[in-house]
Amino acid sequence: MIRPAGHADIPAILTMGRRFFDAAGWPEVTTWDEASVRATLSGLIDGKVPGGLIVANEGGRAIGMVGFMAFPFYFNFAVTVAQEVFWWVEPDQRFGVGAQLLDAFETAGRQRGASVFIVSAVARLRSATLERFYQRRGYAPAENTFIKRFAA
Repeated sequence: MIRPAGHADIPAILTMGRRFFDAAGWPEVTTWDEASVRATLSGLIDGKVPGGLIVANEGGRAIGMVGFMAFPFYFNFAVTVAQEVFWWVEPDQRFGVGAQLLDAFETAGRQRGASVFIVSAVARLRSATLERFYQRRGYAPAENTFIKRFAA
């Protein structure tokens, strides 16, 4: 079942979020701060952070999630963008759940007024597979993102 996340889902989403964080290679550039992640999740659930948080459940356990921001596009404030900021499906559940989460993300984004949608394919996480999936769903490549960390 795909549904909006609630506060009771936060522990499971934190667990999946940490898996995403580690698998994507983020520990090479920053540290995981659970308090920050928890605050972001709560803000998305409560509407204090503009966007949404969606969870996929199977047999009473969370198996996937997507979080997104919705905001006026920086090139044209009359256009609302929904941008996925994290998306994870447990590896043993990846057959169809990702597509259901994408459908839910697009629906929730449209409900928030979005007409432009941005999704990412993290280089270390099956990016070629995700790129083909996105293109089959009508998404076009726009840019590659690179990251570098400077000492604080």
